[in-house]
Amino acid sequence: MAGVISEVLPCTLADRLQLQAGDKVLTINGKEPVDMIDYQYLTTDRFVKLEIEKVSGKRKAYFVKKAYDEDLGIVFTANVFDRIRECANKCLFCFVRQMPEGCRDSLYVRDDDYRMSFMQGNFITGTNLTGKDLERIKTRKLSPLYFSVHTTNPEQREYLLQNKRAGNILPLLTDLVESDIHLHTQIVLCPGINDGSYLEQTINDLANLYPGVESVAVVPVGLTKFQIHEELRCFTKEECSKILDDLVGRQAEFLERFGTRFVFPSDEFYIGAGREIPSDETYEEFAHLENGVGLVRYLHTSFELAWEDYADMALEKPRHVTIVTGKSGYPAILPLVEKMNAIPNLEIETIVAENKFFGPTVTVTGLLTGTCLIAALADWRKTQIEPLPVVFISQSMLKFETDLFLDDMTVSQVEERLKIKLIPIDLDGEEFICKILGIPPLA
Repeated sequence: MAGVISEVLPCTLADRLQLQAGDKVLTINGKEPVDMIDYQYLTTDRFVKLEIEKVSGKRKAYFVKKAYDEDLGIVFTANVFDRIRECANKCLFCFVRQMPEGCRDSLYVRDDDYRMSFMQGNFITGTNLTGKDLERIKTRKLSPLYFSVHTTNPEQREYLLQNKRAGNILPLLTDLVESDIHLHTQIVLCPGINDGSYLEQTINDLANLYPGVESVAVVPVGLTKFQIHEELRCFTKEECSKILDDLVGRQAEFLERFGTRFVFPSDEFYIGAGREIPSDETYEEFAHLENGVGLVRYLHTSFELAWEDYADMALEKPRHVTIVTGKSGYPAILPLVEKMNAIPNLEIETIVAENKFFGPTVTVTGLLTGTCLIAALADWRKTQIEPLPVVFISQSMLKFETDLFLDDMTVSQVEERLKIKLIPIDLDGEEFICKILGIPPLA
């Protein structure tokens, strides 16, 4: 067990010690760090002794005198140096358990690690927390943490998670809140299972723990064609509308009681109900952006702010581009495309791709794969003449800082199959505008 160095930042203490990528941090002041939490805690002192295993295999000790809290300048390959704590549940709606063979290996790892919750905002269920874990969370003040609650009804939560330990969620959250640990929570909502009166009670129970529980995100269950539980289904348009009516009513209640809306429905409910995405202020601090709560509003707002600088632009030469999106992503980018199509010499075509890999019930853009793109663009490609349009895809389809799709295909492999150029684009207004226009951002 050791922290493997991936990078040494220039002009830092680690750089002066001539540490390098591939070296391993074995001990700090005689203690073995198991994760970045240990590393940061153990390196706060003014005097630090490091035991390093060099790339060559040789072990060497370093004595460092530094300012209090001065960073050593080490970047690790992972935030956890031992094994990621994997999930012990068999949740009815678990997306990982609905995936086919052929995806990239990391997608089959079902993370349920409180350390990743603290360091990266990953959601945990709490069913595998030990007394030692809880003590560490409290003494180190590992806050905020992100909890997948789903329901506070003990029997129903045991059923949903298929775990006898799952029913203890409310005492667990209460214990953490009383120890001054702040929490963000989520509810994956399943029709006829944890909605209705179960949802109402869950929100009430979590509101009773405010301000320790800072927020609740409510997201609809995501189902692929590989799911095997007959009791699971997607929400109808009418059900999405009813849920939104209820949650917006609760938001008004909590805004008056707490000064915050507290409970936040995901964008998928608004899209499923055919409703407009609400204003910026509705999402407050955008605490659940990675959970699809406020993502569309964030894109629209950043676009409008940037658009003021580009609205009067005209291209000297004709430019034809194509954007590939998922079914639920289409209404999100349509207003942006309509505005940009007014730019002289610019023509934007939008293609909505069905998810052939996971099935038609999966409509979010970020879950489209290389296989989906090939299927969606095959017929379109036959109709194109030179010069071929540039094809843009969402960066969310790719593994972070790589060109790898969920089905393990690469961008270059898709390009080769279709004989086109793919350009990933981030959900940021100015980047969206500039990449579509083919220009650098204005200074």
